[in-house]
Amino acid sequence: MLTKQIFRSSILTIVVSAVLLTYSTDLSAQTPPLADCSGSLCPGLIDDPVGYQMLMSTAYNSEQDYYLITAMSTYVVGLKLTPSGDPIGGRITLTPSTYVYGNSVTYNPDRNEFLLVWRAEPTEIYGRYLDGDGHPLGNIFRLGTGREPRVQYSTVSKRYLTLWSSFADGVHYRMVSGDSTAAQPLLSGDALILSGVYNGRVAYSSGSDKHLIVFVKEYEGNVIGQEVWGRLVSGTGTPLTGVLGIGVGARNQAGPEVGYSSSNDRFLVTYSDYDSPGQYPDIMANLVESNGAVGARFNTTAGFAGSDVTGPISYNEATSKFVASWFEPFCHSRIPSLSMSRAILLSRSFKRLNSASE
Repeated sequence: MLTKQIFRSSILTIVVSAVLLTYSTDLSAQTPPLADCSGSLCPGLIDDPVGYQMLMSTAYNSEQDYYLITAMSTYVVGLKLTPSGDPIGGRITLTPSTYVYGNSVTYNPDRNEFLLVWRAEPTEIYGRYLDGDGHPLGNIFRLGTGREPRVQYSTVSKRYLTLWSSFADGVHYRMVSGDSTAAQPLLSGDALILSGVYNGRVAYSSGSDKHLIVFVKEYEGNVIGQEVWGRLVSGTGTPLTGVLGIGVGARNQAGPEVGYSSSNDRFLVTYSDYDSPGQYPDIMANLVESNGAVGARFNTTAGFAGSDVTGPISYNEATSKFVASWFEPFCHSRIPSLSMSRAILLSRSFKRLNSASE
């Protein structure tokens, strides 16, 4: 079941992102997609145009074999899909009707439940348990103040790590009970991973019960720039390392994403890198071991030209490959009404065969 879960999650991550943009492309062609994304041009496309949905998150229920997609509207809505992509039932309203700016959901296989976190207007971060069918379970609880909420579940420590970026002082995290029946869901106070940083992202290592939290740190040299740093935190929320320099260079490195390889207990971090040749950034990556050792960086978008923006990362245990996605803006002259800058979703799966493999 684990192999099926990871493989399916890899595919859905890309499909969900493509739905956001309404089109996708095949990596082998290396050409922009056609304007019309219907029928055979976009097989498996799931389109829900009613209302206004974006900033999706997805989790796979390994016990009941379905995906739960959560999306931003004036509230958070849920949609269940079979492994073949067919909707199960209708929309599920998951939060009150307060304008939502982002959400994240993860699955708890120990209790067949989910935890949903979201940012409500203006800057409040909330959490809520969902049952195995994706419906609200219990009361809403407040986590903190900020933006870009994220959540991961520790199968060893039986608790969730919730993460968000504060508008005031850095990236924060808070531990939440894995038991939805607990009298108090919050297991810790609001902890600061590091002041003066933002764009926090997190991935969980099931092999060593650790979370890698990555973020953007500004620095001042000849000019003000950005770098990607990280820090390891245990499944119980205890910081394990100091700050790790991951995407560090002479010019800006920004927009990090992070994924985890269960086959060899290491993380992959991608980011937009302005140190690359030319005017526009490439997507560079570093492998990070579960002990905090950072490998040499490499280019995941070689052969593509454009202002690359990082997308989600997934891992396929069956092939021991990461699937890294990214976006490239382009101008499509064949759509006069949509001639502004658009974005296409691209992805690449790869297996490194050197000392920093996979």
